[in-house]
Amino acid sequence: MNQGTKVVIGLVGLVVLVLLVSVWIGGPSDGNLAAVGGINNGEANTPGSNAPLAQSVTFRVNDQFPGRVALISSAVSPAGGWVVIKKDQAGQPGVEIGRKFFSPTETIGNVDLTEATVEGNYYWASFQTETGTALATPIRFYVTRDLPEQKG
Repeated sequence: MNQGTKVVIGLVGLVVLVLLVSVWIGGPSDGNLAAVGGINNGEANTPGSNAPLAQSVTFRVNDQFPGRVALISSAVSPAGGWVVIKKDQAGQPGVEIGRKFFSPTETIGNVDLTEATVEGNYYWASFQTETGTALATPIRFYVTRDLPEQKG
């Protein structure tokens, strides 16, 4: 083998080694290589007035980027439930701007909004039954373009 071939083989081997080590250090992946996190990482598993359903309920909404969709990190209920997004009105939930039903098997997802959220404003997310009974404590979240990146 000539010197050029040895250099190419050495470089290819080094690249393969670096890739293997980076995969090994990163651990197993479920396909979610990077996700946007939140500043407040709002999470609620406080039962609402419907305690029998709410015993195994979890609900999580992080701070969001501005736009016409809200990302729900976790909406878990044995019977499913509605995630409702509302504008903030003097620190309380105000006008509804979106809702989506999350089935027991659909635990994360997006809620399409009738109007875009605005950077610098607060909004509310609630998890409830079809009749409006709270499954978890409503979460107030912030809209900003400056969100930390969370890997995992």
